Amino acid sequence: MDDENFGGLSDTPPLPPKVPPLPSRSAVPAGELHWGSVGTHDVRPANSHSDLFLLIRTVEGGVTYYSPPAGGEWTPLESPIQFQMIWHGDPAGSASLGGMGRALREAKQSRGSLEPGDKRLRAFDESVSLFLQTVAKLHQASWTCGLTHPGNIHIRRNGSDALAVPVDLGFLWEGDIGEPTWLTPGDNDAYWGSTPRERQYAWQAGPEKIADDVKVVARIIAGAVLGRAPSKSRPSHAEFWGVIAAALAGEIATASELKQALAENPPSGHFVDAPKPVTPPPVNGGGSGGGSKLVPALVALGVLAAVGGGVYFAMSNKDKKDDPTKMVENDKEKKESKSEGTTPAKTPEPKKAGGETLENKKDPITPPKTPKKTPGGIIPKLMPPVEVPESWKDLLNKIAMTDPGQLGTLLKDALDKMTDAPKEEQDKIRPFLEQARQEYFAEWAAKFHQTQTEAKTDIGLLIAEGQMKTLIDDYTKYLSKHPATDESQSQEEKKCLDLASKFLRQLQLR
Repeated sequence: MDDENFGGLSDTPPLPPKVPPLPSRSAVPAGELHWGSVGTHDVRPANSHSDLFLLIRTVEGGVTYYSPPAGGEWTPLESPIQFQMIWHGDPAGSASLGGMGRALREAKQSRGSLEPGDKRLRAFDESVSLFLQTVAKLHQASWTCGLTHPGNIHIRRNGSDALAVPVDLGFLWEGDIGEPTWLTPGDNDAYWGSTPRERQYAWQAGPEKIADDVKVVARIIAGAVLGRAPSKSRPSHAEFWGVIAAALAGEIATASELKQALAENPPSGHFVDAPKPVTPPPVNGGGSGGGSKLVPALVALGVLAAVGGGVYFAMSNKDKKDDPTKMVENDKEKKESKSEGTTPAKTPEPKKAGGETLENKKDPITPPKTPKKTPGGIIPKLMPPVEVPESWKDLLNKIAMTDPGQLGTLLKDALDKMTDAPKEEQDKIRPFLEQARQEYFAEWAAKFHQTQTEAKTDIGLLIAEGQMKTLIDDYTKYLSKHPATDESQSQEEKKCLDLASKFLRQLQLR
């Protein structure tokens, strides 16, 4: 069969290079493990001294595999119908993204609602974020997510490292007869908007296909939450659904933008009840006079407002339910109304490690306030000097236009360059670089503060050590070579770094 026509299909993209075969291995019989949609599976330990397992997939005749550019690849065995993937931990205990969502739905059904601090909610949000990270890599390489659906996205963990693996991506049926069952149209078509036979060709996707794949990914994430592809109505109060509506309307252009939007409005919000408004105190309660008579009147007005609002919602929904973009407007209204009169959540008690409290109560880090950023990440108050040599303009403009949390490499380049610059240039540029340094370090301190907070939860404690190491390494790599010229800034950085190092030692002793 030639590369121009696979199984009678025409106008298909040319294939990427096949992965080279591994040295000869013995065949492994197929088992009963459910792992995605393609083929059957068996598991065996890689050796007796580690938590590594070999996941063996046996596919139908005529199936070929093309390695996707996002990690988590399969490698071929000696048999042409068998492939192998190395997995950290027993694959039988690894839930898919859809399985995690199903567990949350069942928990909510039995309890009525989940608490915001539930570690399962945190794990679900992190898994969605990892999935979007993988999709962003695929899109950069002109791949779509192919035959991916909620049931075939697994999270592979190795210490503090984690990767979302679409385990069916890259498999392609090239046969003429005996079409595999996973190419039969079914429920998953609702995520893709096309047949499995069309979706299996995931590579060499143009801009139009990539833009459409962002919508596919939004439907997949919504499907992990709901257990099915989303409809046009809003399933719950959660702001998450406003983000999904925006993505489906084409208002979110990339997987990275969707990842950022869901970081602010996480999917787990669907499983948590909306905060209840605080009941206002009685007007002139307990006293004599006409003031106390206002209470029944206010209650009556509240009832009328609620009834009126319900009628308006029903009427407006009749017009808006067929237009997913209207969900975004409702989302904004809810955000504004919830900003007043809500009950603040209680801060959980900190976890302990090695007998010590992980949170340093004597010297907590309070992140400095940073200037408000525009949606594009631009800091309006961070303006580079106008009269600088041409050789500096490009670098300083990049610093001005970059989000503070991503300034590390650019700052290091600029500070290194300052070392050899004439004093006149240094005097012009130093104030701007010091301001940029303050913005970067404010974000650094905020990440440290966030890691301390997350370490109070079981799942956050598992990843806190790796995050803290990364923060300390970043500071050492980008800023330690060039101390701040402002004495107070220098002292603040030293204090924060000492606290971070102390916190890391506590984590390592747990």
